[in-house]
Amino acid sequence: MSYLTLASRLLLMAVFVLSSVGKLRDLGSFARSLVSLKLAPARLAGHMAASVVAAEAAVVSLLALAPRLGLASAAALLLAFTVVIVRAMSRGQRASCNCFGKQGANLGGRQVVRNVLLMGAALLGAVGEAFSSGSLKFEGIVIVAVAVAALTTIVYFWDDLVDLLVPIR
Repeated sequence: MSYLTLASRLLLMAVFVLSSVGKLRDLGSFARSLVSLKLAPARLAGHMAASVVAAEAAVVSLLALAPRLGLASAAALLLAFTVVIVRAMSRGQRASCNCFGKQGANLGGRQVVRNVLLMGAALLGAVGEAFSSGSLKFEGIVIVAVAVAALTTIVYFWDDLVDLLVPIR
């Protein structure tokens, strides 16, 4: 395994753990966001919300146990989320991003950018896996862990950071 693969796997695992736990804390709110996006009728929204959480948990497990499949699954799930966001944007739908279980900014380009960057992390992890050689050193693992903690924080607070850094039009 390479440091790049380790970083990618840890980042994606952390993001999907935060996402699934956040959604579980208020599954009803997440289910209502699926209804507002016209992704599920109200009677099925709870089941669909639980399925999304289960898919995120499955990705975390795959990243831990089967890195290549986990990276591909993470990229696929992020792509699905991105398609939903782009579809909502193209229809002019206004829905809050409940990406991490908390009410966030309305779905839009900022979440697309975040997801594309995370898909890039999955791709880089796969490249790192393909070209890995040798073993990892403890010091390198610690550096990767610290860097991933910082990156995870940026991803988690992405909407807030965009609000701070991008001028309001």
